[in-house]
Amino acid sequence: MKLFPFLTLCIPPSKIKNRILNLFNNKQIDLSAYIGFSFINVNNLVIDKNVRIKHFVRMNGIERIHLKESSYIGNHNTFYCALAAGDHGHFTLGENSELVRQNALDLTSNITIGSNVVVGGFGSQLWTHGFGVDRNRIQSEVIIGDNIYRQLEYL
Repeated sequence: MKLFPFLTLCIPPSKIKNRILNLFNNKQIDLSAYIGFSFINVNNLVIDKNVRIKHFVRMNGIERIHLKESSYIGNHNTFYCALAAGDHGHFTLGENSELVRQNALDLTSNITIGSNVVVGGFGSQLWTHGFGVDRNRIQSEVIIGDNIYRQLEYL
């Protein structure tokens, strides 16, 4: 296991944790941010002030994540990308936006969530790839604008 994800998982939330994490290349974490016991394996990480990442969040194999001021990621959210296979893996969460809990985000392409957005629900999924009826791969980024509340549900 790489050292950075191990530290994000094992060190209790604190300004000291954020100072330690800032020692790594391509990591910029504001000291006011709260990072719970979560596994964060991201090449380029920017966390602005007053961001909260709760516990048991899993971010694995992602190229870039930018969490803007006062954004929130709830417990048990999963972000995944096959960066080694050439996927893009960029995620942006706008100011004052929330990804509530136990959601799954596929970052084959980019996902951008604007400011003042709540992605509610329990077990919502955002996919950036899939397959058409002819089994050809379909891939596209997901963009959610500003000032939106959307509760995604299974059908």
